[in-house]
Amino acid sequence: MKEIQLVGGGGLAKDIISCFQQEVFISGIWDDGLPVGSTFFNIPVLGSIANLIPGYAIPLLIAVGNPIVRKNIFDKLADKEITPETLIHSTARIFHPESVLLGKGCLLMPYSYITNSVSLGENCLLHIHAGLHHDVQLGAHAVLMPGARITCGFTSSECYLLDTNEVIKISRGTH
Repeated sequence: MKEIQLVGGGGLAKDIISCFQQEVFISGIWDDGLPVGSTFFNIPVLGSIANLIPGYAIPLLIAVGNPIVRKNIFDKLADKEITPETLIHSTARIFHPESVLLGKGCLLMPYSYITNSVSLGENCLLHIHAGLHHDVQLGAHAVLMPGARITCGFTSSECYLLDTNEVIKISRGTH
């Protein structure tokens, strides 16, 4: 079983721990606000981001849902020459992988899906049941919360957020 550690100890971290417990071994949490040596959802807190050494060897996954905070963490890790892990749940679906590009550090939660001709920038998050249909481009650090969907022909900015169950649909002929 692959070992990873999470950066961030909040609600999304709890969801990741719950959803991926059968798929990866989560050996630790790095969080600036949790006491070292404590546990978070039964996972040991190892320290703050500042405690990470350059080139840290254990794969790290950003476990924060706020796109701006995700970007800040991503940038701090880059300064330490650490590239966040890309993680795709076994129930997530990419229907036409030849036409889909995933940037570094993306997270696809259970039952999220991508149909075809989609591009995700670095550090994007598709939460549970989030979906992207054809011809969508998400900027770096974009987040689709649970149940959010984009139907087609949409390009987002960096740090874009589509909240729970929100839908963007582009009418035929307008894209």
